[in-house]
Amino acid sequence: NPQDATIKIRSGQVNVINDIKGYKINQEQLKQDIITTLNTNRKEDIALAALLEEIPARISADTLHNVRHVIGSFTTHYSRNDANRNYNIKLATETIDSFLLMPGESFSFNNFVGNTTADKGYKAAGSFLDGEVVNSYGGGVCQVSTTLYNAIVKAGIIPDVRFNHSMRVYYVPIGMDAAIAYPYKDLAFTNPYQTPVYIEGTVSPTSITFTLYSTTDSKNTNTDFRLSSSIVSSNAAKTKSITYLEKISNGKIVDRQVISNDTYVAQKE
Repeated sequence: NPQDATIKIRSGQVNVINDIKGYKINQEQLKQDIITTLNTNRKEDIALAALLEEIPARISADTLHNVRHVIGSFTTHYSRNDANRNYNIKLATETIDSFLLMPGESFSFNNFVGNTTADKGYKAAGSFLDGEVVNSYGGGVCQVSTTLYNAIVKAGIIPDVRFNHSMRVYYVPIGMDAAIAYPYKDLAFTNPYQTPVYIEGTVSPTSITFTLYSTTDSKNTNTDFRLSSSIVSSNAAKTKSITYLEKISNGKIVDRQVISNDTYVAQKE
């Protein structure tokens, strides 16, 4: 079988491992050669050379060598003081790190990271449930999905699926979060470019960063994207927000569209 080329990017350094072609026997040709030889020689042993055909790898090294241009990046921060939560963030980020999206391919947080259970190494930490903060396995992974959400938006990739949290989070402005609750709430997106998109995820003791790379002819270098949000209404029970996707060309906003309307409940006393 062929082997795809692979790519690893760390701190801007790109390492590509070459693809390996595969081979298969042309079975129809071999069948005809056997029949022909049997019909002309039925008394002696027969030795035939099978015709081999090359099978190209799905992903070639040539395709990946130019995937080195940053098209979007986003960082969020957290405290050192919650060891279990920080461990969950690190584990989920390292799971996603080095993910490669070919043109038209999709990524689903729930399908790839899966359920954040103890058998996968996740620990109990704070998460939201019915207006309260409770301990559950995988608490903190929503900061991973939120950071990834903002990074893909900056890369010009609009999510196919995204949910807000039930309550407000501290690490991004209101309306810019992306909640995960397996299997009900997911973050999913599709590569809209004609070139591969590589996702690099890194963690430090107090921050998480996702950086997306592609080729220089993917996202226009003079075009950037960002989210902006504001509170529409707020009372003791809930807060409503509106979030816009802004397209910026040569430093000026050229398009502004609503990307989400979200409602957050107040935390129970």
